[in-house]
Amino acid sequence: MKQLNVIIFANENKYDKFSNRVCEALSDLPESKGFCGAWGEIRDNDQEVISAISSTVNYFIASEKAEIFFGCCAKDYKNIIAEINTQNCEVEKLSYRDV
Repeated sequence: MKQLNVIIFANENKYDKFSNRVCEALSDLPESKGFCGAWGEIRDNDQEVISAISSTVNYFIASEKAEIFFGCCAKDYKNIIAEINTQNCEVEKLSYRDV
């Protein structure tokens, strides 16, 4: 079973302050792991943005990667995760401080 690690930023301010550090920490993962990026707050729950994020994550889930990481703001978590195929994944929520 794949591991999907969602890095949660409490809000846009935390994203602005800590996202670069998270991206740097995850930029040199081994081949068996993938980092899909991190996104700030999605304005007005823009469905196109949510679909783009979920498509990216679904692409990595369908790959050979055993462990996948991506980041988003807490308010967007449910909308994004609802569009991700998590049937064969363990989903783990992480704080940006844990990365």
